[in-house]
Amino acid sequence: MTNKPSAIIRPKTRDKLRSIIKKELKKNGHECDLNHIDVSLVTDISYLFHNSPFDGDISKWDVSRAETMDYMFFSSSFKKDVSGWSRSSVKTDEGMFLDSAIAKKLELKNPSFDQVKSYFLRLKLEDVFPKSLGEESQVSKARL
Repeated sequence: MTNKPSAIIRPKTRDKLRSIIKKELKKNGHECDLNHIDVSLVTDISYLFHNSPFDGDISKWDVSRAETMDYMFFSSSFKKDVSGWSRSSVKTDEGMFLDSAIAKKLELKNPSFDQVKSYFLRLKLEDVFPKSLGEESQVSKARL
């Protein structure tokens, strides 16, 4: 039996989005793909995964209209790559990764989005050019 991709869901508010995510995680587990959720209309995604065990894929989310990302992954298990996100409308992202699994991997209590993005971009470069970046860089040692 194959899993059919879920239909596109388009919440307009953070509360509706949180409700959808909760149902998806209950149905599909904490490492599920949530890219079928169109978040492009949601402007506040603060605390979205606060204290969450979620560690699935949201790399294709269109967060370009999001203005508030405060504490989005605070104390969460999330450690996936979101370096491709366009954050052109973000006004505040205080504590976005505070005490998260990514923060622990980077050995930083409260890394900025740019630090996390840099980490994932270096990982991608090491995958493409492993020898030119040295045999065992700091990024390789901290690999997720």
